[in-house]
Amino acid sequence: MNNFTCIGQIAKTSELTYQGQNQTPMIKVSIDMMTRYTNTGDRFTVEGIAWGKVADQIVATQDGAVLLIVGQLNILSIDRGEYTEKLPSIKITEIVTRMPELIAFNQVEILGNVGQEVDAKYFDSGKNKASFSLAVRRTRNDTDWFGIELWGDTAKVADQYVAKGSKVGVVGHLKIESWTDKNTGAPRSKPVILGDRLSLAGKGESGGESTDEKIISMTQATRTSNSQPTYQRPPAVASKWEHSSNESVEPHFDDIPF
Repeated sequence: MNNFTCIGQIAKTSELTYQGQNQTPMIKVSIDMMTRYTNTGDRFTVEGIAWGKVADQIVATQDGAVLLIVGQLNILSIDRGEYTEKLPSIKITEIVTRMPELIAFNQVEILGNVGQEVDAKYFDSGKNKASFSLAVRRTRNDTDWFGIELWGDTAKVADQYVAKGSKVGVVGHLKIESWTDKNTGAPRSKPVILGDRLSLAGKGESGGESTDEKIISMTQATRTSNSQPTYQRPPAVASKWEHSSNESVEPHFDDIPF
């Protein structure tokens, strides 16, 4: 499963071209959007591509138009020599014209397999964070790797129950993390899914037990909850209590957990 919905503003479009034997119309478009449904969200631009009737619809709109956009979120890998840049791209399947004041919104729903053990951080402030990579099938031969970031009780659940190979569903928001490369001084960025809800399904290891038919769903509100539920960390993940890393590591292609 890979569903993406956002309300974004058309920044620019390419020329309409016609592809293949059937001369199917195709257009590329740059979309300005924000991470959350708020006027103070982080603003960023994502490239998209549309075919057929949807391409014709985009041609009929003007740059600056605000649209509800529905499609599939993909991750493109671009070789920059010293590093591989990860860029989000939207395969647009539907658009609907919306009012400009509704611009700040995006939501991602993906289902895939965890590619590495969860990296859990527990801070002195009481906050906690969990990160892992998620492999999602795009086609039979193509796989997208998504970086997942969870906070609060949702992060605790991930630390306790999620393992490499687990099938999980994540509902959240696309954001772009930016930083400066310490070695080159060049600006760097990567797409991350900031998860609000986590669902566990299928088989995975959790202290030796199967998570078949076990579904755990945590809402965004639990991140700010004052309650402190007690979770017993299994021995398999206890060593991660103090472990942290600044960069997530994308598994090798041969390690795709399908």
